[in-house]
Parts: sequence; C-alpha cells; structure tokens
Amino acid sequence: MKEKLLEDAFDEIIDSICKTLEDKIQTGEYLDTARAVYRGDRTVKAPKTPCLWVFPDVGVCAHPPATFMESWTLPIRIVSVVHSNDSEEGFKEANKLAAKARYCILQNRTLGLREFVQDTRSDRFEYSNPGYVMGNLYSAVAIIVVTFNILEKGE
Repeated sequence: MKEKLLEDAFDEIIDSICKTLEDKIQTGEYLDTARAVYRGDRTVKAPKTPCLWVFPDVGVCAHPPATFMESWTLPIRIVSVVHSNDSEEGFKEANKLAAKARYCILQNRTLGLREFVQDTRSDRFEYSNPGYVMGNLYSAVAIIVVTFNILEKGE
C-alpha cells in the first residue's frame, strides 16, 4: 500500500461520492429527478431543489494502530431535499431520492478508490418526517459507512 494521509483519504472519498451522484444526474440514469449535488462540508449556498447534500460525519479509527497503517470508518450522510406544496408528496419524494442515491453509491463499493477503500455499506436510513420539514422543503437521510486504510509514515 502506498502512503495515504488521512485528510487526503477523506477528501477523495467525499469527492468520489459526489462525482458518482453528479454523473447519475447528468446521464439521467436513476437520479433523473435531482438537479444538483452539494458537498456539505464546503457549500453554504441555498440549494436548487430537488438536490442531494453529502455530509461527512465523524471518522473513527476502527482498530488501534499496531503499525503505521490504520483502518478507519467514515459515515457519510446523503441528505435529499425536495420542494413540494403537497406534504404527502414531499415526504414520499424525499424518501425516494435519498434511497436512490444510497443505491447508486453502493453499486461500486470501493468508490473507484480500490487502493485504499475496502468497503462501503449501508448504515441507517432516516425516513422523512415532520422534524425534517422546513416550509415546503422535505428531507430524508441515507447514511453509508466507508471503511478504508491509510498509511502515514513516521519520520
């Protein structure tokens, strides 16, 4: 395994997830209802709905390091945001979009980063509910967990 710094691994993972979702939107393949993907750790602008926000959660070193190589897990929250004047439809579409985004990511479980990503799997799904409504915006959250290794060499 070649050297991989933690901050670089995080960035490459998040970028790969965003690119996968953007590609599916551009080709009209499966995510044809979404208009945009936003990287949540860097974006502050108001979203164009329907859209997906990709937020990294807290990365955890899964195994205490015995060498310079460490195994990590990084939960990623994929949040759907849809606009609707009909609450029933808003809840339904938010759930559908988050579930489809989850499905798209899980089709390539190494995220195209086979040199350090071991697996990507489902974790939780937070169904759209009144707590996720703001005005006419409805949301749902699919959470996936990425397992990867880094190798940071000491001096």
